[in-house]
Amino acid sequence: MQELEEKIRNLLLKEEILLHSLKYFKRDGQYILEVLIEREDFSMDLDTLSEVSHKISDLLDENDEFKEPYYLEVSSTGAERELVTLNDYQKVIGKYIHLEFKEKVNNLEAINGELIKIENEVFEITFRNKTRKEKLVIDYKNIKKGNLAIKF
Repeated sequence: MQELEEKIRNLLLKEEILLHSLKYFKRDGQYILEVLIEREDFSMDLDTLSEVSHKISDLLDENDEFKEPYYLEVSSTGAERELVTLNDYQKVIGKYIHLEFKEKVNNLEAINGELIKIENEVFEITFRNKTRKEKLVIDYKNIKKGNLAIKF
């Protein structure tokens, strides 16, 4: 699987697309090869997904290492992509995000807001508290979970 992952990663790099994850699993009695992809800015469009899916399918036809029949699922990481590493957060400065905290910050367990900046692993976020715009500073080590969010 590692060799296949490297071949897919190289194929995607030619298209300036990143491989987020590659998983092979069984769901409802069917084997699935799931390929999650994204651009550097986490964006993706349907035309690119379709084009890349065909290229990965062609690659698999030449290098198929699976014994059982399987479905190929190629998709983006999504509009509410999970943010895991500090680098992920640095890429979304200026974007609207959702954070859950390990320990409460200003009596908050979670927040939705715009990530303004990161300095020395300390995040500055602006958010709405009823009708007021407020600023919150939080240490990266206190983030339990984070993801891009959709602002309504």
